Amino acid sequence: MTEMSLALVIFSEQEFWNFGMLRTLNIRWSVIIFFALMVFSLSVSGCSDTAEPTGILTGTVKSGGELCGNCLISIADSATLVRRGCRVDESGTYEMKDIPFGEYQIRVVQKPSNDPDAAFDKRIPKKYRDLNKSGLSASITSGEPVVVNIEM
Repeated sequence: MTEMSLALVIFSEQEFWNFGMLRTLNIRWSVIIFFALMVFSLSVSGCSDTAEPTGILTGTVKSGGELCGNCLISIADSATLVRRGCRVDESGTYEMKDIPFGEYQIRVVQKPSNDPDAAFDKRIPKKYRDLNKSGLSASITSGEPVVVNIEM
C-alpha cells in the first residue's frame, strides 16, 4: 500500500484534505520564518562594511645578533586597552593579525613553562619585558603589515 492510500484509510477524505492544507501552511510558515531568521542573522553577524579596521604586525626577534625563538610578543594600546600576544617561532619570526588600528607598546616575554624550576630566559633583557620601558612601539593605521624587527 502506498502512503496516500494508508492516509486515506486512517483519515476520512475531509480530514485528509484538511491535513494536507495544514501541512502546506506549515511549510509556508517554515519558509517565511527561515528567511526572516537569515536576514536577521546576516544583519547581526556583521556582513556589512561596519567591521572594525585591522592591521598586521610582523617582524623578527634577535638577542645578541642571534635569532631568538620560543618567546612571546605582547602588545598593548593604553588608550583603548586592547591587548594581543603571539608566539615567536623557532626561526625568530612572528606575525599578529587582526589588530585594531592604534598606537601599541611592545614587549618580549618568556614562553610560559609548567616547570617551577625552569630558569628565566636570559636572552630577554629586563628592559624588554616591560611595556613602558622597552622603547618598542608600533602604529597600526592601515591593513598593510607593519614590520618591527626587535634587536635586544
